[in-house]
Amino acid sequence: MKKTAVILNDTRPIGHHGCSRVMDVIERKLADRNIVISATSPVRNTWWEDEKLLGHIAKADVIVINGEGTLHHGSKQGSRLLRIVDHPACENTPIFLINALYQENPPEWGELISKMDGVWTRDGRSAKALASATGKKVGFFGDLTLCSGSLQESQLRNGVVIGDSVLKPLTKLLAQASLNRKNVKLVPTLTRLKSLKGRTGFRGWRREVYSRIFQVYWSLKYPALAIAPDHNDYARVIGESKLHLTSRFHGVCFSILTKTPFLAASSNSWKIEALLEDCGLAPERLISEDDIETYLDANEYSPYSPDELRNIDRYLEEAETKSDLAFDIISDAANLSRKSKYGTG
Repeated sequence: MKKTAVILNDTRPIGHHGCSRVMDVIERKLADRNIVISATSPVRNTWWEDEKLLGHIAKADVIVINGEGTLHHGSKQGSRLLRIVDHPACENTPIFLINALYQENPPEWGELISKMDGVWTRDGRSAKALASATGKKVGFFGDLTLCSGSLQESQLRNGVVIGDSVLKPLTKLLAQASLNRKNVKLVPTLTRLKSLKGRTGFRGWRREVYSRIFQVYWSLKYPALAIAPDHNDYARVIGESKLHLTSRFHGVCFSILTKTPFLAASSNSWKIEALLEDCGLAPERLISEDDIETYLDANEYSPYSPDELRNIDRYLEEAETKSDLAFDIISDAANLSRKSKYGTG
């Protein structure tokens, strides 16, 4: 008999290519273990007010929280997610946190997470921080974008892809670096430059119009701009370039997946630095925003060293193996949940 899961923090509505691939991987790994997703709660959703969702939660065999860069610096959305552990709708239902960044959070978060049945972060720094906060052993494997094997790398690479940043001033700086340069594409990690933020009706229509006008404006201001319609096309564009210059964590992930040399400026947390450490990549790949123009002027493509390439292969293999073990544990818990609830296997 199939088991059911409810996913909290479905990040696909944001329109980020990395988030889309993460959710695809979660869905596939659960489906491979005969687990059906009965409902998902989108990012920023007030799930405790969603009666239909709560009905699915009450019937679910397992609840999976996608940490996805949400649990850092005491964010409001992080607090919302963790409230699930004390909600009566999920009494006796196993709860798992996966793919989590964990940095500089209030002490009470550790108390809430310690009530969960299993926790995996997406980097070693977060695993140590969360183990300290909960007093429990915390495992980690790479971000779920990296847990489905490497992507086909192009044999014919050409030009530079410049990405974006979660930090608006840095996004503007990167965009300006694309001006008056040959063989450069400006490719953000987004399907649209302005999200609809879940709005519907007239407000949704107004936001859609604004989003389209904003995109036209940026296309005229930055002629190198190219929007990839989905994460597969985004991966293809990255994989065909000689260098990817970005300040997005998932931009770095896609560079690793396609074995595209990259240079990255810091984001809004330690996520890029931690990824470089875990993957065994040269720390020189992290650059200051003041050096962006310098690297582009020098046509510095920063090819991977033989050691880096070996480390990438090792890291991707371990990420796949460890993530499969984690999902096996989730599957086993769902089976036990069903037996305790319904007396069946």
